[in-house]
Amino acid sequence: APRAARRGGRGLPFAGDRHRILPRDAMVAAMRTFLILAAALHAGAALAQYECTSPGGGVSFQDVPCAAGQKSRELDLAPRPARPASGASAAVAASAPRPRSAVRASHPVASAASRPLSVDQRMLAEYARQDRLQQLQDAVDAVRKEMAGHEQQRAADLAAVRAASRRASADGVPLDPADTAASVRSINARYDAMAQLDRSRLEAAQEKLAAAGKEVGR
Repeated sequence: APRAARRGGRGLPFAGDRHRILPRDAMVAAMRTFLILAAALHAGAALAQYECTSPGGGVSFQDVPCAAGQKSRELDLAPRPARPASGASAAVAASAPRPRSAVRASHPVASAASRPLSVDQRMLAEYARQDRLQQLQDAVDAVRKEMAGHEQQRAADLAAVRAASRRASADGVPLDPADTAASVRSINARYDAMAQLDRSRLEAAQEKLAAAGKEVGR
């Protein structure tokens, strides 16, 4: 009678079936289970801080203190410094071939700065330079416009003082010429200080524009 019949018709292998192989799906499932359990045990041991030994001799690793009645040993998780290599080991390490990435890093073929720019990149760079120049020119023009506005306001304030003096004389209540002169000096002093600040701002803006123009001309 066949062996399967003698085993109750199940067709299961026994010790004498040395050449019987488990199905492929069963082998894959068993291997996957083994790998999962091994990874879990390794992760648990890596995260554990205590080694607990039960009275029966069972050992477990956990991240909380051991229970009462168990033998506890605290694990040292601090990384240990690497020992310096001996003379022979250092010579062997120095003579070992370096990976290609390290060779490329120490001997670059060509840096990005030395590579020629494409047409689009040159156009964008030129546009950025021209835009920068325009911004600096606009800053210079703005300072000049403010300077002109301050001078116009100075003239208007002086004209108002003189007009007030003439109206007072026409009304028969002339103003003291000293008071009129003091008002004129005060107005001029205020606008002179403003003009000095404006000239400093204009010079700084013009220097920036000239420096940027030299960069573009290179």
